[in-house]
Parts: sequence; structure tokens; C-alpha cells
Amino acid sequence: PRQRATIEEIYERVTGTVLDGRDLDAALVDVKRSSNRLDATLLALEPALNGEKKELLIRTALTVAAAGGTIGKQEASVIATIAGALDVTPIHLAALIADFHAPSSNGS
Repeated sequence: PRQRATIEEIYERVTGTVLDGRDLDAALVDVKRSSNRLDATLLALEPALNGEKKELLIRTALTVAAAGGTIGKQEASVIATIAGALDVTPIHLAALIADFHAPSSNGS
């Protein structure tokens, strides 16, 4: 679906390499098996990330979530989990979401 294509596009833009479909499939299966790993991974990364990088991760999650249409409750919950693990306040997250949905935003 469109979300998969969005993930592949973002990966290529950030890394400069094409994401192999089998690697993406394996990563998605792994994530589905262990949702706790997302928290642990982000908590481990958080001290090394400045505010700009944290916002980039959240904006990327919003872009992927919105690629399939609207952002559903489950996707919103994952984004809130990401923000929490990155020590982004609920108010800051709400501002990022509002900016993402703004007509002039790159996310829309």
C-alpha cells in the first residue's frame, strides 16, 4: 500500500540507498512481534538526539501514518508512544501534529 511506498521513499531519501522489499518485510514482521522494542530502542536513542532530530522522527512517523489516508487511533497511539519515549511533551506533540496538518505544511 501507500504507507509501504512512503517508508521506502523516506528510507532512500535519508540513506541514499534503495530499501530491499524483503528487508522491509522482515523489519515489519519483527516490529509486529515486539512492540516493546520500539520503546526500548527510542529510549536508548533519546539522549543522543537533539530537538530537531526528535521532531524529524515524529514528522516521519506522521508522514508514514498519513500515507494510507487518515491517521487512525492505532497509528496515533504509536506516534504518542514515540513522542513519549523521545521525551517530547504532549503539548509539543500536539503542535507538531497541528503543523503537519496545516495547509502550508510539507506533510499534507
